[in-house]
Amino acid sequence: MPPPSSRFSALNNHLLNALEIESRNSMSDAAKEAVVMNSELREENDSIPVTDLAISCDGTWMKRGHTSLHCVTSVIGIDTGKILDLQVMNDKPYGPDCKIETLECVGHIQKRMGGRLMKLKRELKGKKLEDGKLLGGQHRLTDKEIHTLKIYYRKAIRDNVGLDVKAMQKAVWAIA
Repeated sequence: MPPPSSRFSALNNHLLNALEIESRNSMSDAAKEAVVMNSELREENDSIPVTDLAISCDGTWMKRGHTSLHCVTSVIGIDTGKILDLQVMNDKPYGPDCKIETLECVGHIQKRMGGRLMKLKRELKGKKLEDGKLLGGQHRLTDKEIHTLKIYYRKAIRDNVGLDVKAMQKAVWAIA
């Protein structure tokens, strides 16, 4: 398909501006509604300010692994279920001098390890190993064994958090 005509750019910009204004107004109204709802639930002698709201925050990246340069995060009021704030971040949202270190969740590491074992099992299905046997099958790498390895892998990492890397490595190799 050919690229869109440039004559639509002005219309798209106009629609984008109107959408941004309307979304800001809608989120402002939702925040005011949450404060009113919160104040109705509080007793007169309650020391907690009315503006202390219960919220849920969530974000999504354009692609997996947090390697994307585009992210959308939202703040949702627990009581109303409405979006109170929305932030779209792209490129370097914190500036070129800010370095962000991403820490991995043990659960994600465990899941990736299990996924890679399942992929290896799938790729080598029907192929014999050096010992003349298949990778899968009885007393070999089964789905149950992969699940067990994932659990022990997670335990080896969690039990050694804060210790030296060698101790963690030793614990991980001990499960094999």
